[in-house]
Amino acid sequence: MSEQYAIGIDGGGTNLRVIVVRPDLTIVGRANAGTANPNVIEHVETIKQRLCMDTPEVAFTGGLLTSDNLLSRTLCQHLGLSNIPQPRYTPVVGAALLALQHLKQRV
Repeated sequence: MSEQYAIGIDGGGTNLRVIVVRPDLTIVGRANAGTANPNVIEHVETIKQRLCMDTPEVAFTGGLLTSDNLLSRTLCQHLGLSNIPQPRYTPVVGAALLALQHLKQRV
């Protein structure tokens, strides 16, 4: 059985970033796709191929990707997503949950 990963794509500000994590939140890869352009699709596709990911869990953050626009629609279409993924939590709550996860790993 292959390892599971999740892909996070951040469109906050003018810079697109991609990060790949394991279920334990260990970062296994990251890429900077540059200024708000569709190159992020190439980065995601490369990550999917290298890690043998068929249908990864994907999360979007940042106003650029969570709002309805050409880039977010194109990315959703390429990833086979029917809707734009919306963050479950605000950034500050997400940060607190991440810190809690790391604290649990130390215990």
